[in-house]
Amino acid sequence: MNKLFALVMLFFGYGLLTASEGNKHVDISVKTEKDIVAPGDSIWVAVIISPKKGYHTYWRNPGDSGLPTVIDWNLPEGIKIVEHKWEIPEKNIDGEITDFIYSEPHVQLYKLAVADNFPISDLKIEFRVEWLVCKTACFPGDKDMILKLKVSDKKPKLNKKFAAYFDNIPQRLEEWGIGATKYSDKIEIRLTKPPGYSEKIRKIEFYPYTELVYDNSAKQNFTDEDGAIVIEIPLNKNFKDNFFNIQGIIVADEYLDAFKKYKAIEINTIFKTF
Repeated sequence: MNKLFALVMLFFGYGLLTASEGNKHVDISVKTEKDIVAPGDSIWVAVIISPKKGYHTYWRNPGDSGLPTVIDWNLPEGIKIVEHKWEIPEKNIDGEITDFIYSEPHVQLYKLAVADNFPISDLKIEFRVEWLVCKTACFPGDKDMILKLKVSDKKPKLNKKFAAYFDNIPQRLEEWGIGATKYSDKIEIRLTKPPGYSEKIRKIEFYPYTELVYDNSAKQNFTDEDGAIVIEIPLNKNFKDNFFNIQGIIVADEYLDAFKKYKAIEINTIFKTF
């Protein structure tokens, strides 16, 4: 389905109302991996987005409709974002519309780096979260938040529960070989298995970071060979622009690492063209 038409249906057909209405259906909170960060060090911050039961928000690529949740930071000079990670979304198919959504509490993770010469201080860092939340109708929401951050050279106390926020984050698993080939109507991704990998994959799909390029609703065929997994991703017939690399995540039904922890690989690779 055409993205513009899907958004028109979303906004006008289902009724896009005020931000105050959207705020009723989503809770926002923030956690840090430790209570103190030293000058020259970094700290992970989790912004937790929790839709109420029956509602959902959207991934960085919302799919055929919807809008991604956006977080806008007002960072002081000397602190910058060096990494930003999203959880694996759910693929939701509704007729001709396929979206990438979150119907459960989820996080966006930010790694903040502090300059070597940053002064010892107690900070209140402002940031704003904006989202679209949907059920049968869709509502925008927004919330202004404050992150309290203590910059100190004292020994920090670690948040032992914070590691769990990484469990559903796609990883760049270096042991997998990744290659891609572009044809006139599809992209073919070839994943070379690590030595000794023996899991039998029953389902595996590519979720793109880029909107409009791929046909989200089309079936992605794959073959699981002895040494490699090959996935075919149909292109959007209406997309005409040139592009030279493929970015997104590979999501499987089995673990993709030796420690049986991760089921998604993040990829960013230049492809060959035929």
